[in-house]
Amino acid sequence: SSALVIYTVVLLCYILKIIVVQELPRGGVAYMVSIYIALALLGNLFNKSLGNSNFNWFYDKFAFIAIAPLALQWIGVVYRINEYGLTESRVYLLIVNILVTIFPIMLLFKKTNRYNLFTIIMMSLMVCFTCIPPISARNIGIKSQYERFINHAKEIGALDVSTWTLKNDIDIYSR
Repeated sequence: SSALVIYTVVLLCYILKIIVVQELPRGGVAYMVSIYIALALLGNLFNKSLGNSNFNWFYDKFAFIAIAPLALQWIGVVYRINEYGLTESRVYLLIVNILVTIFPIMLLFKKTNRYNLFTIIMMSLMVCFTCIPPISARNIGIKSQYERFINHAKEIGALDVSTWTLKNDIDIYSR
């Protein structure tokens, strides 16, 4: 728990730097925040099992402490998806993002502050987006990248819409 508190301070300083510089990092934020929230999930579980801990204050306020890191993570994920579209890994990243957002919200309410409920939600989402073909992460990623390709081909005039074939006599450098 003490390491998690120190990591919280470091993460909040990093967020402050991003705000001051006004430039998003080039990736990796989702991993940092997801691992941070997962460690807080475990830390909270162990803290509850200990009963009397010096870190109750941290876990009691964690839902509010997590707001800034989660906001940064959502900004990064939405930016990346808007910029490059969905892929299979980005669909799973989006699911993980939803899960790590649900956890601090669940901590706010005593009735939902149960790990079994969180585990059921997590497992249900993963099974749905892995095993059900129409909404599988793989199919969503392929469809998104295909639509992105078609849109770019139309933009540069490389797609013959009447036959849905690519033109091979297009000079993309003259545009």
